Amino acid sequence: MTTLGILIAIASVAALFGMAYGVRIAGLKFGWPAEAQRKLVHVGVGVHAMLLPLVLDRASFFIFAALALVALMILRSPWGSRGAGASVHSVERRSWGDLLFLLSVAVLFVRAPGSPALYVLPIAVLTLSDAAAAVIGTAYGRRRFGSGDRIKSIEGTAVFFVVTWMVAVTILITATDVPRLNTVLLATVVAAFAAQVEAESWKGLDNIFVPLGIHALLTFNGDADPLLLALLAAAFVGSMAVAQLSARFVGMTPHALRSTAVCLFLTAGMTAPRHAILPVAAFVAHVFSRRDAQNPELDDLDFVAVVCLIGVFWLTVAGITGKLGTEFYTITFAGVLAGLAVLCLQTRALDRRLAAAAAISVATFLVQRWIISGDGADILWAGRAEAAVTAALTIAACAFGAAWRPILPYRRGPLFTALALAIPAVAYAIACRGG
Repeated sequence: MTTLGILIAIASVAALFGMAYGVRIAGLKFGWPAEAQRKLVHVGVGVHAMLLPLVLDRASFFIFAALALVALMILRSPWGSRGAGASVHSVERRSWGDLLFLLSVAVLFVRAPGSPALYVLPIAVLTLSDAAAAVIGTAYGRRRFGSGDRIKSIEGTAVFFVVTWMVAVTILITATDVPRLNTVLLATVVAAFAAQVEAESWKGLDNIFVPLGIHALLTFNGDADPLLLALLAAAFVGSMAVAQLSARFVGMTPHALRSTAVCLFLTAGMTAPRHAILPVAAFVAHVFSRRDAQNPELDDLDFVAVVCLIGVFWLTVAGITGKLGTEFYTITFAGVLAGLAVLCLQTRALDRRLAAAAAISVATFLVQRWIISGDGADILWAGRAEAAVTAALTIAACAFGAAWRPILPYRRGPLFTALALAIPAVAYAIACRGG
């Protein structure tokens, strides 16, 4: 890291701060609506983010990210939200989109060094497609759907799909060696995925779901056989249709089940199929454990956030350390599965619950070890004994924690995520230092 890099990082954050303030001043002068101001800032930040790899190295980027986080928190403060932050936070709905966008940029920066398409394409889609959809949806949208902070229009969603497809085709042709047929099919998959996720997201979560989902699709399917890409597109459309039709039988809202289907589809598509067994099993356990939830729909959306958070966490640390966290990823989901499975039990007797927790722990442990048994040395780089102990401790902590307090408030998702991530994260750090 050089002094010049630090100065560029500081100047970059100052430029973003100045842009937000300038948009606010112009908005007051010309009477721009709050949503228009927010989208202008969104586009400016997106274009700025796409240029970061040209001016910042890895070390200076982390300086930029830290300063940008401070700036965002200032803009969210009572003082900041009346000044430059008003261009972003003066809309009525509350959103975490600004913070999640910074997180997405950080993950992409560490995950895609030397791969312009893997970095630029996800951010370009989020920047250009979202802005175009907002303009068309606001001005011409007549067929609206959704509720709360996720009211969308069919017209806006269609524009999001078309712009995303055009952006994807352009960047894939100019910045990659992907064959033309693959380019068309991959762009179609990316556009369908991104449009669906943008339509389903709430509280600004599309700012992380869309770019990281596109990144994963490109990373793991860029060189796939055209037939497999066509099947992937058909599978995605089919999973959305199944989710829509089966929601009432599962006892979930269509929105919650479609959102879950998107996450599980992405989980299955970005790793070996057997690595998706635990996340899918955790979803089944979640469905059967919902009877005690105070707010079932929010509990369902929490599970979606859990799946994404776990995936984002292990993608990020792998990008930073250069060591895959797939084994620890499966351990984390094994913990979530074990905890939710215990919550499915009908009995309230503590001794029976503890006995069941022990049995569930053993079964989950064996399944997790079987799942990773066929992986290569690049995944199973940690010591076998240490990884097994980590899995056993994580699973037992979640299972016996759920057995000890079977009736949980509806925010059980964040609780299990924190519990299931804590031990594997520490073990991963120790293994990295030892390796």
